[in-house]
Amino acid sequence: MIFFMSHSQVQFHSKLWAVVIATIACAGCTNAGYLVYKTKFSGVQETVAERVLRTGVLRVGTSPDYPPFESLQDTPEGLEIGGYDILLMEKIVENLSQYYGIDIEMRIEAAFFNALMAGLNAKAYDVVIAAFAIREYREREVDFSRPYFISRQCCVVPVSENSISSVEDLEGRKVAVQQGTTGEEISAGMNLVQLPFPTVDMMILNLNSGEAEAAIMDIPVAQHFAKGGDIKIGFNFTEFDSEGFGVAMREGEGPNAFMGVINTTITWLNETGQLETLWNEI
Repeated sequence: MIFFMSHSQVQFHSKLWAVVIATIACAGCTNAGYLVYKTKFSGVQETVAERVLRTGVLRVGTSPDYPPFESLQDTPEGLEIGGYDILLMEKIVENLSQYYGIDIEMRIEAAFFNALMAGLNAKAYDVVIAAFAIREYREREVDFSRPYFISRQCCVVPVSENSISSVEDLEGRKVAVQQGTTGEEISAGMNLVQLPFPTVDMMILNLNSGEAEAAIMDIPVAQHFAKGGDIKIGFNFTEFDSEGFGVAMREGEGPNAFMGVINTTITWLNETGQLETLWNEI
């Protein structure tokens, strides 16, 4: 059984995400907002397991603009990335450390969501966890773990909007979507005007300003932002299948002991009820 659980609020600061955007911009981005990665290849390529064993560090790529799964949080120690996905990765790293007999440090690397797959394949990080839906076109480029969460897309509208309650009502409307996501993919086939943004908080800002009339995102994320009182869920996309989120590794690296530990951890946490416990902690 994979849990589809109700939302628990996580503090999200859009101003803090701007710090990450500025940092990424300094590192170098294309006009479309995609990160540019440069990787030097020489000799025999290390597997993820070999690199982690050599360095003692697991580099985890994520996009911290998607609460409650991952978001920037202001703590007494400074800015930190937290959320459900991060708590899950901490458990996975604990089991990887035990399996390989070394203390593995988890190092979180922030990027725009639409740059994560490119960064993974360019070896900017070893795994990706970012409410990353297991979809057929992605499976042609990366290997996924078994799903740890099941979600569905929904349409979000301003709290005062009462005329959008179905897919048909989106016809001709300006709809905000996050670049590289399922929401962008499914809305591409609809008769609407897409407004693509690199982060969800940018979508919400444009929805609140009136530039966008609606937005598409996962239900738990919509529930988080709806707690602010400015937006609400207009309807759920029952026309499309629900989808599972998985941990991603580079293509060809999935069928090994490293991914085996990840899958075993997810199964164990699910069967013992700890996935639900982690959800309740956020």
